[in-house]
Order: sequence, then C-alpha cells, then structure tokens
Amino acid sequence: MIDSLPRSYCRYYGALGHVLLPRYPLLHPAFKTSFVLSAGVIDMKHKLAGNTEGPPRCLLIQPCFRHFDIDAVVTGRHLSLFLMGAALYFDHPSSRSVVEAVLRFLLEELSIESENLWLTTFAGGSVGGQTIPPDEESAAAWSALGLPLDRIVQCGSDQNFWHEGAGSGEVRSGLCGPHAEVFLDRGRTVACTAQSCVPGCTCGRFLELVNVVFPRFQLGDEGLARIPWILAEAAIGLDRIAMVLESAQTVFDISTLAGLKEEALRGPLARTQDMSDVFIVLDYVRSFCCLVAEGARPSGRGRGHILRRLLRNGMRVAERLSSRPHETIARVALLLPKHPEACCTIDVTSQWEYISETLERELRLLAHGTTTGGRR
Repeated sequence: MIDSLPRSYCRYYGALGHVLLPRYPLLHPAFKTSFVLSAGVIDMKHKLAGNTEGPPRCLLIQPCFRHFDIDAVVTGRHLSLFLMGAALYFDHPSSRSVVEAVLRFLLEELSIESENLWLTTFAGGSVGGQTIPPDEESAAAWSALGLPLDRIVQCGSDQNFWHEGAGSGEVRSGLCGPHAEVFLDRGRTVACTAQSCVPGCTCGRFLELVNVVFPRFQLGDEGLARIPWILAEAAIGLDRIAMVLESAQTVFDISTLAGLKEEALRGPLARTQDMSDVFIVLDYVRSFCCLVAEGARPSGRGRGHILRRLLRNGMRVAERLSSRPHETIARVALLLPKHPEACCTIDVTSQWEYISETLERELRLLAHGTTTGGRR
C-alpha cells in the first residue's frame, strides 16, 4: 500500500498546481549538526532568503531523520527515519484552503472514515512577547466539510505553535507560527483510563497523521517579527498513513517494513521476548546504515555523534538478547540489502561494501570501548 501512497499524494496535489521537486540529501547544509528534520523547511528558507525562482506551489517526497525521536521507537508508532510528504504553498494561501485540501485528501482520496479524525488547533496566546490570535481558519475548514466541532481540540503554544527545529536542541529561533494537526482515533481499546483522553495524550490512542504549519513569524533575539511571505506546509507521515490503510498494529508491520521484521524474527532476533527490543534494534541499525549511505560519517560530535549514539544504544539492547551482541547487530544489518523497500527510498545496496566496512569498524571500536561521546 505504501508503494502507491506517494503516487496518490503527487497525483492529488499535482491537480492542485503543486510541482514535484527532487528530494534533498539527508545531510543538508541547512542543518549544520543534524539531518533533514522536516521536508519543507529548506524550501521555505530559500524563499525567505529572496529566492523568487521556482513554482508557487511545490511538492516533496522526502526521507527525514529525527534523532530526538529515537527513544519513542519503543512505542511501535515512531520511526527515527521515515518518509514525509510535504505540500508547500508560496502563493499567499489562506489557512482554511490548505487545511481543507489535506482533509479532502484523507477523506476522499484515501477513504479514511471521517468519524475517526480529530483536529488540534492553536488556541491563541502570548509568544515571544506578542499576543497571537487563535487559529479560526483551520476550524472553519473542518466545519466546511461537515466534521463536528466537538472533535476540535484547542491547544496552547507548547503544543500547537511550531518552531523550526523543535525537539532537536536547535530551537527557539528561526521560523515559527501556529500549526494544526490531524489525528486518527484508534479506538478506546488502546486508550488510557483518563476521562479527558484527547489528541496529545501519550497513551497511543491518537495517531498524528498530518501537521499543517503556518510559519508567519521569525523569532530572534528581539522577539517575533512577521515575515514578508504568507507560507504554508501540509506535511503528511506516509508510514503512519500506511499503518491506517493497511490496518497495521505497528509501523513495523506496514508492507515496506514487515518483511525485514519477519526475517529478523526468524534469524538474529529469534529469541527476543519483548517486541520493543525488536523495534529498537531494527530502527537503529536501519537508520545507521541509511545515514552512512547518505554520506554521514561516525565521529565524536554533531552528526557523527548521532550515528554513534544509534549504534551504542542498539548495542545496549542487543546485549540483553544475545551473548554475541556485535554479531546480532551485524546480522540484522545484512538483511537490509535483501529488503531495499525498507530503506526509505535510500540506496543501500550499491554502497553496501562501504556501509558494511563502516559498521564493522564502529562495532570493533565499541567492543574495545574506544568511541567517544558516551552520552545517551
């Protein structure tokens, strides 16, 4: 199913005037010490820097990596390396039209049941010394499609005011603005016992599908300043959407990852009792190999430290699973060239010799305790 999702996404937004752009390498100079975190931020920076070339509406299918999400992999709802679709608007769109377009994609193109969807919007409040009004246009788009107002949750700036690089440690400067999120209600069988369980609860009942960002401001040392363009980005997690359409229990059960997981459970992870351990090892090894394929190099700082953190934390779990954890990690990695569909559009097969050499060298360094930067 996920194989056809990018085509459906591009066809739908192409009919709305969006032009598909080539994807970016994960090591992009816009992110000095990390990787591409969000599909559309680079193009928004280009536009604000005065680059007037290019179409007024763009589309990206972009692999993204978020090191600040690696601890959430245990839930089975997160991947540190995932595929994001982004519809970008540089033609001064209304917030209502952007939200309505993405809702129609979910409801009409993908046939997701409307009664399972919820919306969160910015309730308004003080940000950077300024009072920002509530996002009423997103709620208007929701209502225009006949969706009930009691499934809109208004949230404060801690949850529904987007900051460029949020979560990465590179936050509270740069682009920012209100955002609206669309969630899928997975049902009370996976809910917590709280009476007020709504989107934003960490129990797993609500699965975020779409984040619609309205970057109206630039945050700097002197506070908020309005930017000269009206921009918008509707970002959709294609792996999450595949979970919904394929009725997958976890993101590791979607069609692109299920084969990798099943072969790992028959082989190097056969004795694993806790599925969260499987998720961690598969995710960290997969991300390590894909990032190396994109040009990342292990080291003691920046991006290189993130690579070593992935491998070190994966080894900690492998030590619980096997008396030969280095061999377990290596055997899981060897499954990736057999499952290129699991590699988030990144070509690991043609570079496997180099990836394998890098992995083996880092595993030897870990065995001798000679890598630096031992923080989790």
